Amino acid sequence: MSKPIFSIIGTIGISFLTAFPLCAQISAQNGFDLPANGTIRILLVFAQVDCSGPCPQNFQCQPDNTDWPPDSLPTDAGTYFDFNLPAGQAPQGYVTRFYHEASFGNYVVLGGVYPEIITVDCNTVVGAGANGARAVIDSLNTRPTPPNFNWNAYDLVQNETLHGSPKNQGPNGTIDAIHVVWRNNQGDCYAGLGMQELFAGQVIHGFNTIMGASVNSCRSGEDGYGMFIGEYLHGLFGDNNWHTGNGAGFHTFMNPTGSFSLTGQGEASAAVMACAWDRYHLGWQNPAKAFLTSALEGNGSEVNTEMLTLQSTMPAGGEFILRDFYTTGDAIRIRLPHIDWTANGDVKNQYLWLENHRRLSDLDRGQWEGNGCREDLSPGLYAYIQVGKDAEDLGLTAVADLFPNETLAEVERPNAQASWLFPLSAEGHFDFQYGPLQPGNAGLCCNWGWDN
Repeated sequence: MSKPIFSIIGTIGISFLTAFPLCAQISAQNGFDLPANGTIRILLVFAQVDCSGPCPQNFQCQPDNTDWPPDSLPTDAGTYFDFNLPAGQAPQGYVTRFYHEASFGNYVVLGGVYPEIITVDCNTVVGAGANGARAVIDSLNTRPTPPNFNWNAYDLVQNETLHGSPKNQGPNGTIDAIHVVWRNNQGDCYAGLGMQELFAGQVIHGFNTIMGASVNSCRSGEDGYGMFIGEYLHGLFGDNNWHTGNGAGFHTFMNPTGSFSLTGQGEASAAVMACAWDRYHLGWQNPAKAFLTSALEGNGSEVNTEMLTLQSTMPAGGEFILRDFYTTGDAIRIRLPHIDWTANGDVKNQYLWLENHRRLSDLDRGQWEGNGCREDLSPGLYAYIQVGKDAEDLGLTAVADLFPNETLAEVERPNAQASWLFPLSAEGHFDFQYGPLQPGNAGLCCNWGWDN
C-alpha cells in the first residue's frame, strides 16, 4: 500500500461562496474599491519634480540617477502592462502577466502609458503623497490630449462607492484608476500612497477621477513593478490592515511574519506571489476545476478541500494529492479544532493551509531571489496558519464585517488586523542574530542587517 501524501481524520467540504457572485451582495470577491475579476485598464503616469528652477538642491529633487534620465519616460515604461489581451494570447507585460497567472485568467489588468513625463514644481510636491499626485492630475487637465491617446480607453469599469459591492463592466465617465510613478521625489525610492480614493472630485478632460496611487520608484523596471503590486493591493483587498509581512496597521502577531501573499508588502515578506488564501478570498478559481479550493483524492478525482475539519466524519483518514499550486490551484485548508470565534471577542478562528510549490512558474519566486543575501525558495510543501480574515465564512457580509477599519477599537473583529498569515518553516522556529551587511551587498533591502 502506498504511503498517503497527506492524511487527516475527518473531512467536511463546505462552499460558502461562488467564484463570481451573481447577486448584488457585498463580497470580498467583488474587490474592495476595484474589481477583482473581469478586465480593467490602468493609466500609468510617470512624473518628476522640476529641479531646474528655484530649488535644484532641494530634498524634493532627490535622488537623481542615470537609470531614469530627467525629462523623459523610463526606457521600460511599456513593459508594465499589455494594452490589449486578445482571447488565447499570453500576456507579455509583467503586471498583466502577474495577475493573469495568479487569477487563472479571471482578472485581466491592462494598462497604458501617458506618452509624456509630467513635471511638477518642487514647491508644490510634498513627497509621493496626495498634494503631488493631485498636482499631476491638474497638469494633465491643462495639457492638450496627445495624438493617438484616448481617454475613453481607461473607462472600462463602473466603480461603486460601497466597498465590496459588484463592479460592472462598462463605461461611466470615470477614469478607473491612475498610477503615478515618480522619478525623483524626496529621496525615498520605496514610498507612496496605495490605491485609494485619491483623486475624488478632480476632472481630466471631462472625465471624473476617483481611484489613484502615487509611488516613488526611481529606477522603474522591477522596482516599479513591485511598487505597483505592493500598493495596488489596497484597491483589491482593503486598507492598511490588509498588509502581510510589513506595513502600517495593527498586526495579528507581535512581529512581521515573513509570509508570502499578494498582500506581502515590504522587505520582511518572503515573497509577493499568490497564495491559496489570496485565490480563495478573491474567488480566483481555475476554470478547469469544479471547486475554488480543491485537491485530488488518491484515485485522481477532484475533491473540495475548502474547509476540512479534524472531526469524526472520516475516521479512517484520507489521501490527497497536491499538484503544483501555482499552475493548478491545488491546496488544502484545515480548520483547527477547539476555537470558535463569536461576536463576544473570543480567540479568532485558525486554519492550516497546505500548498505544493514545484517552482514551475518564474512568478512563483521569493522576493529577493538572485541577490545572494537570502536563500531562494525551494520546491516543496508550503504550510502556513491563517488567523481570522474569515468573516464571510462566518456569514458576516456587511461592509463593516468584511472591511473593518484599522483602529485599535476594531482589532477583535475577524477581518480587522494585518499580518494574519504565519508561515510554518520546515526548519522550525528559532532565534537568530542580526548581522552586518554582507560585503558587496550595500543598499540591498534583502539584507537582514541594517544599512547604516
